[in-house]
Amino acid sequence: MGTLQVGGTTLGVKNTSTNKIDLSNAGDVNISGDITKDSLPMFACRAWVNFDGTKDTSGASSTSNTNRLIRGSGNVASVLRNGTGVYTITFTTAMPDSNYCSVCIAKENDNTTNNSTERISTLVHSATTTTVEIICTETAGATGRNCELVQFCAFR
Repeated sequence: MGTLQVGGTTLGVKNTSTNKIDLSNAGDVNISGDITKDSLPMFACRAWVNFDGTKDTSGASSTSNTNRLIRGSGNVASVLRNGTGVYTITFTTAMPDSNYCSVCIAKENDNTTNNSTERISTLVHSATTTTVEIICTETAGATGRNCELVQFCAFR
């Protein structure tokens, strides 16, 4: 058995032709086979995105139903605004099924106060193997909000 050091943690890697770790020039890590720490399974983030729901892909402020400005992502092809605070995230590579765990947070653009109308709730409305729809709303009144910072990730 070989080992792999990740952030100070040593993981056991069984050295066979079917168990391997590949690192691409872009820094992507592809893992295949049985790689464990103390026999605990590893579950990976299959997709993530950090986007601005208030701007289109050119960086201009926009309330049109167009693709949004992606700051960074992995396995995300696009983010489409469908309405106020409603976004569809399209995966580059489809998930194996729609039973993944979604995590999403958002922040409206006002940093000057901290009252209840500026707290944002996020809802994963629908999830398929190729897309996920999220809805951002004002916590106090459940009104849709376009948010300047939206972060989403999917684990499987």
